[in-house]
Amino acid sequence: MTYAPLAESVIADLVGGTYAFIDAGCAAGRSIEHCQRRFERGRGLGLDWYGPDLDIARNSGLAVAQCNLATLELPRACVSFVSMVDFVEHLPDVAATRRLLETCGAAARDFLFIRHPSFDEMEYLHGLGVKMTWTDWPCHTNMMRMVDFERLFAEMGWTDYTIRPHLPLLDSMHPAMVPLCAPPDTQAYDAAAHGPKQAIAFERPIYGKFDLFVRLNRELDDATWANITSMDGWRAIWESCGSNESTDEPQRMANPIVVDLPISADLQLPPPGFAGASKDLARVFDPWLARCGRPLPEVQAYIDEYLHNHLVQCLKWKDFFFLRLAHLMDAVGRIPEPIVDVLSFGAGMGYQDAFLAGRCSWLQVKATDWKLRNAEFPMPNLRFETLDLLDPPPEDEQYDFVFSIECLEHIADYHRAFRHHAARVKMGKYLYVSVPYASRDQQQDPELCRAAWELAEHVVPGFAFEDLQAMFETNGFEVLHASNMFHLDVVLPVRHILDAASPADIEASADALAHLLLLDLQDRRVSTSTESEGIRFLGRRVR
Repeated sequence: MTYAPLAESVIADLVGGTYAFIDAGCAAGRSIEHCQRRFERGRGLGLDWYGPDLDIARNSGLAVAQCNLATLELPRACVSFVSMVDFVEHLPDVAATRRLLETCGAAARDFLFIRHPSFDEMEYLHGLGVKMTWTDWPCHTNMMRMVDFERLFAEMGWTDYTIRPHLPLLDSMHPAMVPLCAPPDTQAYDAAAHGPKQAIAFERPIYGKFDLFVRLNRELDDATWANITSMDGWRAIWESCGSNESTDEPQRMANPIVVDLPISADLQLPPPGFAGASKDLARVFDPWLARCGRPLPEVQAYIDEYLHNHLVQCLKWKDFFFLRLAHLMDAVGRIPEPIVDVLSFGAGMGYQDAFLAGRCSWLQVKATDWKLRNAEFPMPNLRFETLDLLDPPPEDEQYDFVFSIECLEHIADYHRAFRHHAARVKMGKYLYVSVPYASRDQQQDPELCRAAWELAEHVVPGFAFEDLQAMFETNGFEVLHASNMFHLDVVLPVRHILDAASPADIEASADALAHLLLLDLQDRRVSTSTESEGIRFLGRRVR
């Protein structure tokens, strides 16, 4: 079947500047929505050949047009950028890719954006007896690897490009990993259909997708380019379009090991009727919050229900969302005296701040970040403000409790940032910091440093106990508690369950899953991040 070139009216709209970008291979339009929200440059035009998908996009209010992308012709410099999201792998071959890139590169004034599934590491995974599901789908006729893109860019004279890996697959238990015996076109692991698979932690991060950005406009300054290529776009905005893909942080394992499941090798989700599946999840942290003997007041019914749903959503998000919050609540419970005024740095979406304000209604919580992307929360004692942590702190604004969660590792001058943390704490009051963990030796590992930066823009892969101890003491704090968090002997088995569970399963068994994850609240210290991936400190200001 052949398709006519783009209609003259579409060409006229492109020449007239109606559209900010073109999304090639738009399918039903989710990638158009993603790019509109991610890059904030205006309305996009989606192009594809498959009529039923385009009808869905039109019914969603999106601008689309049908055409043959293999023979596409576009006006020059008619849009700011062109995107190709999960599309290039469907082209016939590398030659067709080059032709399309030449066309799109001429149409875009500023940059190209390509999202591409990974076909790298296939041989390594085969050696372990597994494969990524999409690596033998018949519809993937163009399984280009990153080296193929780099070679093609070089041939085309494009030397200014950035490649961002994401969707890390940490072990063989991810549902995208299936045994080699699984038939082609398998969508996800199914134990009944594919049989058992061994739990193997990979020796290095295996990335499921790559984002590629080609800078065409040399007048784009470095700050603008950094914002365009930032991983923040993947995390904060793709989720809002309904993606189910993982947002896990970078992780690193030792040589491939079979994971010993310490909880139970055949751990299963309880049935939906399990007694623990109640509406009391909002109080799951109460034993830790009440550790110092202070009574916890009741909260209003609508807040109570909100907090329950909030924690269920944290479980559905997977990653470390629930555990970050659990460790924060544990730290608050360790504070031996009443606190009222609370400040957070690097609040991000604000979900930690919202739960703290909701369950601890006597607190006044101010959540800050350099770029706010918080949702709407119903807590009257919670407010959000923009704040650059590297700006000098005001001398007359201090708090009973200051905390930051996975913030320092993103800041090159983290010593200065820590000083500004410390300066906000009243004399005799408290500071809590949690960050990724890496021993001093691991911090010198160039591969680990590269992975930390490319995946999550971490300027350091993590901090050692000696690092945080020195920063706390230098800035006038005595350390009240220090331990690791995100212990892999807890996290991996529960992740195995979560990856295999549907959202309905997770919601029905939320209490049981939460109590399994609470096994991570331990006081132990380990030697490297191959055992535990986070570290937390609580200190009191003494000078």
